[in-house]
Formats: sequence, C-alpha cells, structure tokens
Amino acid sequence: MARKKLTVKVDYNKKSWEQKTRDGKVKRFTRSKKLLRSGLTKKVPDKGAKGRGKKLIPKLKKGALGISFKQPEKVIKSILKKKALKEGEKKIAGRLMAISILNKRTNTSISKRAAELASWVSGSFKGKKYVGYPKGFS
Repeated sequence: MARKKLTVKVDYNKKSWEQKTRDGKVKRFTRSKKLLRSGLTKKVPDKGAKGRGKKLIPKLKKGALGISFKQPEKVIKSILKKKALKEGEKKIAGRLMAISILNKRTNTSISKRAAELASWVSGSFKGKKYVGYPKGFS
C-alpha cells in the first residue's frame, strides 16, 4: 500500500549568532539552536512506525459502525448505543479502538475522538445491557 506524503515544517540549526545587549555591547553565542522557519514547509513520505510482529487488527469495512466522525456527538452516541444494545459493547468498543489505533499517526483528531467514544461505550454497557456512564466499570 502506497503511503501518503506528509507536509512538515522546515527547521534548521542556528550554530552561532550575535545579539546586542542593553548597554550596546555585542554578545556572541556559539551553541547550537534548532529553529523553525515560519511558513516554509516540505512534503516528506510518511514512514510511520516499524511493524513488530503479526498484524492483529483486521481491515475494517467502511461504514461498518454506521457513523461518520463529522456528525454531532449526540447523533454518534445514539447510533453507537443502538449498535451496542444489538451487538454488545465489546465488539463496538473494539472497533472504535481499532479506528483509534489505525488513525493515530495520520488523523489524530479522529483517533482521539474514537478512543473517547470507545471509553464511553465500554463504561456505559455491560454486555448488551445499558447501565449508564460510568457504572459499567465496576
């Protein structure tokens, strides 16, 4: 599978520079300092993390959960509540954690939201029974 190119900020090492003090003297610094250039970016290939061992997460079917992360929070929670009552909380929480893990490096906002929803689902249900949040932990 071809990996996407990421846009990253360009930085450079500033090795030595001069700075005027309040009394007009010029002070010279020689230590290395890493700086970001404002507005400059470049495209680099996404290297991701090296894989370790077998791939444990199977490929997910698009739209298997029936939600889109563009929808409002109330709509998503109501859809997930119906799914969890039908299929069980472990299955739904597992799918959400898989989405979270697979998007961790490429789409961090979706990753965080999926992890929060997985925590909500696992805390609100016991099997296929809704018990309210956070009573499901005990």
